[in-house]
Amino acid sequence: MAQEAFLRGRYHLNKGDESELGKSIDAFSEALAADPQDARSYAGIAAAYVALTDYYNSPAQMMPLARAAAEQAVRLDQTLADGHVWLGAVRFLYDWNWSGAEEELARAIELNPASGDAHLWYSVFLAQMGRTTEAMAETRQAAALDPLSVAVRFNAGWVFYLARQSEQALEQWRKALDLEPNLGTLHTSIWLAYLKTDTGDPVAAVREEPGGSTPLDLATVAGIYATTGRRAEAEKLLTILSQLSVSRYVCPYEIATAHAALGRHDDAIKWLRKGVDERSVCMPDMKMDPRLDSLRADPRFQHLLRDVGFSP
Repeated sequence: MAQEAFLRGRYHLNKGDESELGKSIDAFSEALAADPQDARSYAGIAAAYVALTDYYNSPAQMMPLARAAAEQAVRLDQTLADGHVWLGAVRFLYDWNWSGAEEELARAIELNPASGDAHLWYSVFLAQMGRTTEAMAETRQAAALDPLSVAVRFNAGWVFYLARQSEQALEQWRKALDLEPNLGTLHTSIWLAYLKTDTGDPVAAVREEPGGSTPLDLATVAGIYATTGRRAEAEKLLTILSQLSVSRYVCPYEIATAHAALGRHDDAIKWLRKGVDERSVCMPDMKMDPRLDSLRADPRFQHLLRDVGFSP
Protein backbone atom coordinates (compact mmCIF):
# COMPACT_ATOMS: atom_id res chain seq x y z
CA MET A 1 0.00 0.00 0.00
CA ALA A 2 2.80 2.43 0.86
CA GLN A 3 4.59 1.67 -2.41
CA GLU A 4 1.47 2.23 -4.49
CA ALA A 5 0.74 5.54 -2.73
CA PHE A 6 4.35 6.65 -3.15
CA LEU A 7 4.22 5.95 -6.89
CA ARG A 8 0.97 7.91 -7.19
CA GLY A 9 2.67 10.76 -5.38
CA ARG A 10 5.54 10.73 -7.86
CA TYR A 11 3.09 10.69 -10.77
CA HIS A 12 1.21 13.76 -9.53
CA LEU A 13 4.44 15.53 -8.56
CA ASN A 14 5.77 15.22 -12.08
CA LYS A 15 2.62 16.87 -13.53
CA GLY A 16 3.69 20.14 -11.91
CA ASP A 17 0.59 22.34 -11.58
CA GLU A 18 -1.03 23.43 -8.31
CA SER A 19 -3.81 20.86 -8.11
CA GLU A 20 -1.48 18.00 -9.06
CA LEU A 21 1.05 19.06 -6.44
CA GLY A 22 -1.69 18.99 -3.81
CA LYS A 23 -2.62 15.47 -4.91
CA SER A 24 1.03 14.44 -4.64
CA ILE A 25 1.20 15.62 -1.01
CA ASP A 26 -1.99 13.66 -0.26
CA ALA A 27 -0.54 10.52 -1.83
CA PHE A 28 2.80 10.81 -0.06
CA SER A 29 0.95 11.37 3.24
CA GLU A 30 -1.07 8.23 2.55
CA ALA A 31 2.19 6.33 2.03
CA LEU A 32 3.51 7.63 5.34
CA ALA A 33 0.33 6.58 7.14
CA ALA A 34 1.05 3.05 5.94
CA ASP A 35 4.80 3.28 6.62
CA PRO A 36 5.93 6.16 8.88
CA GLN A 37 9.58 5.28 8.21
CA ASP A 38 9.31 5.85 4.44
CA ALA A 39 12.01 8.46 3.88
CA ARG A 40 11.21 8.61 0.15
CA SER A 41 7.74 9.99 0.84
CA TYR A 42 9.09 12.67 3.15
CA ALA A 43 11.46 13.70 0.35
CA GLY A 44 8.51 13.72 -2.05
CA ILE A 45 6.53 16.01 0.24
CA ALA A 46 9.54 18.34 0.44
CA ALA A 47 9.71 18.41 -3.36
CA ALA A 48 6.02 19.30 -3.62
CA TYR A 49 6.29 22.15 -1.12
CA VAL A 50 9.30 23.58 -2.96
CA ALA A 51 7.34 23.40 -6.24
CA LEU A 52 4.38 25.20 -4.65
CA THR A 53 6.55 28.04 -3.41
CA ASP A 54 6.38 31.38 -5.28
CA TYR A 55 4.24 30.05 -8.10
CA TYR A 56 1.24 29.51 -5.84
CA ASN A 57 2.06 30.16 -2.17
CA SER A 58 4.40 32.31 -0.12
CA PRO A 59 7.87 31.05 0.86
CA ALA A 60 7.04 31.72 4.52
CA GLN A 61 4.21 29.17 4.25
CA MET A 62 5.86 26.51 2.13
CA MET A 63 9.60 26.47 2.73
CA PRO A 64 9.62 25.69 6.49
CA LEU A 65 7.37 22.72 5.65
CA ALA A 66 9.74 21.69 2.87
CA ARG A 67 12.71 21.97 5.22
CA ALA A 68 11.03 19.89 7.93
CA ALA A 69 10.10 17.14 5.45
CA ALA A 70 13.58 17.07 3.89
CA GLU A 71 15.28 16.96 7.29
CA GLN A 72 13.03 14.09 8.35
CA ALA A 73 13.91 12.22 5.16
CA VAL A 74 17.62 12.61 5.94
CA ARG A 75 17.11 11.57 9.57
CA LEU A 76 15.31 8.40 8.51
CA ASP A 77 17.78 7.47 5.77
CA GLN A 78 21.04 9.36 5.43
CA THR A 79 21.86 7.34 2.30
CA LEU A 80 18.77 8.51 0.40
CA ALA A 81 19.91 11.03 -2.20
CA ASP A 82 16.47 12.67 -2.54
CA GLY A 83 16.48 13.87 1.05
CA HIS A 84 19.77 15.67 0.49
CA VAL A 85 18.54 17.10 -2.85
CA TRP A 86 15.56 18.83 -1.29
CA LEU A 87 17.40 19.93 1.81
CA GLY A 88 20.00 21.45 -0.51
CA ALA A 89 17.26 23.18 -2.50
CA VAL A 90 15.86 24.75 0.66
CA ARG A 91 19.35 25.81 1.71
CA PHE A 92 19.95 27.94 -1.40
CA LEU A 93 16.43 28.97 -2.41
CA TYR A 94 15.25 30.06 1.02
CA ASP A 95 18.11 30.04 3.54
CA TRP A 96 20.60 31.62 1.09
CA ASN A 97 23.19 29.33 2.63
CA TRP A 98 25.44 28.69 -0.36
CA SER A 99 28.03 26.44 1.30
CA GLY A 100 25.36 24.38 3.07
CA ALA A 101 23.44 23.97 -0.16
CA GLU A 102 26.44 22.83 -2.14
CA GLU A 103 27.38 20.34 0.56
CA GLU A 104 23.92 18.73 0.46
CA LEU A 105 23.69 18.66 -3.33
CA ALA A 106 27.19 17.26 -3.77
CA ARG A 107 26.33 14.59 -1.18
CA ALA A 108 23.19 13.69 -3.15
CA ILE A 109 25.21 13.17 -6.34
CA GLU A 110 27.80 11.14 -4.44
CA LEU A 111 25.05 8.88 -3.07
CA ASN A 112 23.26 8.49 -6.41
CA PRO A 113 25.17 9.66 -9.51
CA ALA A 114 22.17 8.56 -11.61
CA SER A 115 19.74 10.97 -9.90
CA GLY A 116 18.40 13.46 -12.42
CA ASP A 117 17.02 15.62 -9.59
CA ALA A 118 20.41 15.81 -7.87
CA HIS A 119 22.20 16.95 -11.03
CA LEU A 120 19.31 19.29 -11.90
CA TRP A 121 19.22 21.17 -8.61
CA TYR A 122 22.99 21.33 -8.44
CA SER A 123 22.90 22.90 -11.91
CA VAL A 124 20.33 25.52 -10.80
CA PHE A 125 22.48 26.35 -7.79
CA LEU A 126 25.63 26.66 -9.91
CA ALA A 127 23.82 28.86 -12.45
CA GLN A 128 22.72 31.25 -9.71
CA MET A 129 26.27 31.39 -8.39
CA GLY A 130 27.55 32.38 -11.84
CA ARG A 131 29.44 29.11 -12.32
CA THR A 132 28.06 28.83 -15.82
CA THR A 133 30.23 26.11 -17.37
CA GLU A 134 29.67 23.75 -14.45
CA ALA A 135 25.94 24.55 -14.43
CA MET A 136 25.43 23.70 -18.09
CA ALA A 137 27.37 20.46 -17.72
CA GLU A 138 25.19 19.41 -14.78
CA THR A 139 21.94 20.32 -16.53
CA ARG A 140 22.90 18.30 -19.60
CA GLN A 141 23.60 15.37 -17.29
CA ALA A 142 20.18 15.79 -15.63
CA ALA A 143 18.40 15.86 -19.00
CA ALA A 144 20.28 12.77 -20.16
CA LEU A 145 19.32 10.88 -16.99
CA ASP A 146 15.66 11.91 -16.93
CA PRO A 147 14.62 13.14 -20.40
CA LEU A 148 10.87 12.73 -19.74
CA SER A 149 10.74 14.88 -16.61
CA VAL A 150 8.89 18.20 -16.97
CA ALA A 151 10.72 19.56 -13.93
CA VAL A 152 14.12 18.67 -15.38
CA ARG A 153 13.34 20.25 -18.75
CA PHE A 154 11.77 23.38 -17.20
CA ASN A 155 14.65 24.04 -14.82
CA ALA A 156 17.24 23.12 -17.45
CA GLY A 157 15.76 25.89 -19.57
CA TRP A 158 16.15 28.34 -16.71
CA VAL A 159 19.80 27.35 -16.23
CA PHE A 160 20.52 28.10 -19.89
CA TYR A 161 18.55 31.35 -19.66
CA LEU A 162 20.63 32.55 -16.70
CA ALA A 163 23.72 31.55 -18.68
CA ARG A 164 22.43 33.78 -21.52
CA GLN A 165 22.11 30.80 -23.84
CA SER A 166 18.59 31.57 -25.03
CA GLU A 167 18.53 29.17 -27.97
CA GLN A 168 19.34 26.28 -25.66
CA ALA A 169 16.80 27.54 -23.12
CA LEU A 170 14.15 27.52 -25.84
CA GLU A 171 15.08 23.98 -26.79
CA GLN A 172 14.61 22.73 -23.22
CA TRP A 173 11.34 24.62 -22.66
CA ARG A 174 9.87 23.38 -25.93
CA LYS A 175 10.68 19.82 -24.86
CA ALA A 176 8.96 20.49 -21.55
CA LEU A 177 5.87 21.72 -23.42
CA ASP A 178 5.86 18.55 -25.49
CA LEU A 179 5.60 16.66 -22.19
CA GLU A 180 3.05 18.98 -20.53
CA PRO A 181 1.42 21.34 -23.07
CA ASN A 182 -0.93 23.05 -20.61
CA LEU A 183 1.60 24.23 -18.02
CA GLY A 184 1.20 28.00 -18.31
CA THR A 185 4.52 28.88 -16.69
CA LEU A 186 6.30 27.14 -19.54
CA HIS A 187 4.63 29.43 -22.05
CA THR A 188 5.78 32.55 -20.24
CA SER A 189 9.28 31.12 -19.92
CA ILE A 190 9.41 30.48 -23.65
CA TRP A 191 8.58 34.12 -24.31
CA LEU A 192 11.52 35.21 -22.17
CA ALA A 193 13.96 33.14 -24.18
CA TYR A 194 12.30 34.00 -27.49
CA LEU A 195 12.78 37.70 -26.86
CA LYS A 196 16.48 37.19 -26.16
CA THR A 197 17.32 35.25 -29.31
CA ASP A 198 18.91 36.99 -32.26
CA THR A 199 16.29 35.64 -34.65
CA GLY A 200 13.25 35.81 -32.39
CA ASP A 201 10.36 38.02 -33.42
CA PRO A 202 9.01 39.72 -30.27
CA VAL A 203 5.61 40.36 -31.83
CA ALA A 204 5.23 36.71 -32.82
CA ALA A 205 6.26 35.67 -29.34
CA VAL A 206 3.55 37.74 -27.72
CA ARG A 207 0.96 36.50 -30.24
CA GLU A 208 1.51 33.01 -28.81
CA GLU A 209 0.10 34.27 -25.51
CA PRO A 210 -1.89 31.52 -23.70
CA GLY A 211 -3.11 33.79 -20.90
CA GLY A 212 -1.45 33.91 -17.50
CA SER A 213 -3.01 31.58 -14.95
CA THR A 214 -0.97 32.62 -11.91
CA PRO A 215 0.35 35.92 -10.57
CA LEU A 216 3.84 34.80 -11.57
CA ASP A 217 2.69 34.31 -15.16
CA LEU A 218 1.03 37.73 -15.16
CA ALA A 219 4.16 39.41 -13.82
CA THR A 220 6.27 37.73 -16.50
CA VAL A 221 3.84 38.82 -19.21
CA ALA A 222 4.00 42.39 -17.87
CA GLY A 223 7.76 42.32 -18.34
CA ILE A 224 7.39 40.97 -21.85
CA TYR A 225 4.88 43.68 -22.74
CA ALA A 226 7.31 46.30 -21.42
CA THR A 227 10.17 44.83 -23.45
CA THR A 228 8.10 44.78 -26.65
CA GLY A 229 6.84 48.35 -26.36
CA ARG A 230 3.36 47.55 -25.07
CA ARG A 231 3.80 49.88 -22.13
CA ALA A 232 0.12 50.60 -21.42
CA GLU A 233 -0.66 46.88 -21.24
CA ALA A 234 2.33 46.32 -18.95
CA GLU A 235 1.17 49.14 -16.66
CA LYS A 236 -2.33 47.66 -16.52
CA LEU A 237 -1.04 44.23 -15.49
CA LEU A 238 1.22 45.75 -12.83
CA THR A 239 -1.76 47.60 -11.36
CA ILE A 240 -3.72 44.35 -11.25
CA LEU A 241 -0.80 42.58 -9.58
CA SER A 242 -0.33 45.31 -7.01
CA GLN A 243 -4.00 45.05 -6.07
CA LEU A 244 -3.82 41.25 -6.05
CA SER A 245 -0.83 41.29 -3.70
CA VAL A 246 -3.09 42.69 -0.94
CA SER A 247 -5.13 39.48 -0.80
CA ARG A 248 -2.74 36.74 -1.97
CA TYR A 249 0.92 36.03 -2.50
CA VAL A 250 2.48 37.60 -5.58
CA CYS A 251 6.19 37.09 -6.23
CA PRO A 252 7.79 40.52 -5.67
CA TYR A 253 10.87 39.57 -7.67
CA GLU A 254 8.90 39.08 -10.88
CA ILE A 255 7.09 42.39 -10.39
CA ALA A 256 10.51 44.00 -9.94
CA THR A 257 11.72 42.61 -13.28
CA ALA A 258 8.69 44.13 -15.03
CA HIS A 259 9.38 47.54 -13.48
CA ALA A 260 13.02 47.23 -14.55
CA ALA A 261 11.90 46.57 -18.13
CA LEU A 262 9.79 49.73 -17.98
CA GLY A 263 12.81 51.73 -16.78
CA ARG A 264 11.17 52.38 -13.41
CA HIS A 265 14.22 51.66 -11.31
CA ASP A 266 12.93 53.04 -8.01
CA ASP A 267 9.90 50.75 -8.20
CA ALA A 268 12.07 47.80 -9.21
CA ILE A 269 14.34 48.33 -6.21
CA LYS A 270 11.31 48.68 -3.92
CA TRP A 271 9.91 45.34 -5.05
CA LEU A 272 13.31 43.65 -4.81
CA ARG A 273 13.56 44.89 -1.22
CA LYS A 274 10.15 43.34 -0.60
CA GLY A 275 11.51 40.12 -2.11
CA VAL A 276 14.39 40.14 0.35
CA ASP A 277 12.05 40.80 3.26
CA GLU A 278 9.72 37.97 2.22
CA ARG A 279 12.63 35.67 1.31
CA SER A 280 11.34 35.11 -2.22
CA VAL A 281 12.91 31.95 -3.62
CA CYS A 282 13.61 33.91 -6.82
CA MET A 283 16.08 36.23 -5.09
CA PRO A 284 19.14 33.98 -5.69
CA ASP A 285 18.55 34.57 -9.43
CA MET A 286 19.34 38.27 -9.13
CA LYS A 287 23.09 37.86 -9.52
CA MET A 288 22.72 36.48 -13.06
CA ASP A 289 19.21 37.35 -14.32
CA PRO A 290 19.51 39.31 -17.63
CA ARG A 291 16.26 41.13 -16.85
CA LEU A 292 17.99 43.06 -14.05
CA ASP A 293 21.00 44.24 -16.04
CA SER A 294 19.76 47.85 -16.08
CA LEU A 295 19.96 47.94 -12.27
CA ARG A 296 23.44 46.54 -11.75
CA ALA A 297 25.25 49.87 -11.45
CA ASP A 298 22.78 51.15 -8.84
CA PRO A 299 24.32 51.12 -5.31
CA ARG A 300 20.94 50.06 -3.94
CA PHE A 301 21.06 46.93 -6.11
CA GLN A 302 24.57 46.20 -4.84
CA HIS A 303 23.27 46.46 -1.29
CA LEU A 304 20.47 44.02 -2.09
CA LEU A 305 23.00 41.56 -3.50
CA ARG A 306 24.85 41.68 -0.19
CA ASP A 307 21.59 41.09 1.70
CA VAL A 308 20.97 37.93 -0.30
CA GLY A 309 24.49 36.72 0.41
CA PHE A 310 26.41 37.69 -2.72
CA SER A 311 29.56 39.74 -2.94
CA PRO A 312 28.81 42.63 -5.36
